[in-house]
Amino acid sequence: MEKPGILAEFVPGSTLQSCIFLYLGFMKKGLQLLSLLALSTLLCGCPPETYKNTNPLKELRANHYHFKKVSRAYAAGIHFLLPDALKNSFKQDIAYHDNSFMRSSPELGIYFSVDAFDDNETGTILESYAAGTDSLQAVHDFFMSTRLKTLSESDIDVSVTSRLSGKTDGLFSTVQEKIEYTYGEPMTFQIATIRHKQAFYVFQFICSNQLAAYLYIDFHRILQSAH
Repeated sequence: MEKPGILAEFVPGSTLQSCIFLYLGFMKKGLQLLSLLALSTLLCGCPPETYKNTNPLKELRANHYHFKKVSRAYAAGIHFLLPDALKNSFKQDIAYHDNSFMRSSPELGIYFSVDAFDDNETGTILESYAAGTDSLQAVHDFFMSTRLKTLSESDIDVSVTSRLSGKTDGLFSTVQEKIEYTYGEPMTFQIATIRHKQAFYVFQFICSNQLAAYLYIDFHRILQSAH
């Protein structure tokens, strides 16, 4: 199965591995820089003039750091309610597929993606698991393992996987960086896998640890709206 971007298999000791790790380091620091800038604007009383009048910041503050305006979005056979602040597409390699649904808010330092796994991909993933493994669990574990390969295991906390509440058939996990980097705030990766008809969808919501404490609810609202 193709594993593009940051989710590619690494060959120990190879020049390719060195190049990939160097690229990942720069990419992570870039995300953290954007998050630090967003937090400095959100959490201080006098935001820089450049960002004072941007809608995402004003609306988030006015609604007690939760998204107020949402619109219906469509991705690979599924639709859901997405905050209007997440309207910019981007090409960062945070997702699994080249054609993944990706949106971001540069002002807030938030990155969102949806990956769809069809029957063929799910069948290939299941080949690596014990017979009888639930397909939902296998896809979720597979995506989590590929995500963890991009992070230092000594510097992260991984939550216990839990079932989503409500009517949505899905699993939820978080990966949280523990240390503060020179170039920015630690990041939280909220990852959920849901089952819809014959396909599985992996949702990612990435932002700073401080914002994640507020926006956890908003991410779950996105998941509950998926149909």
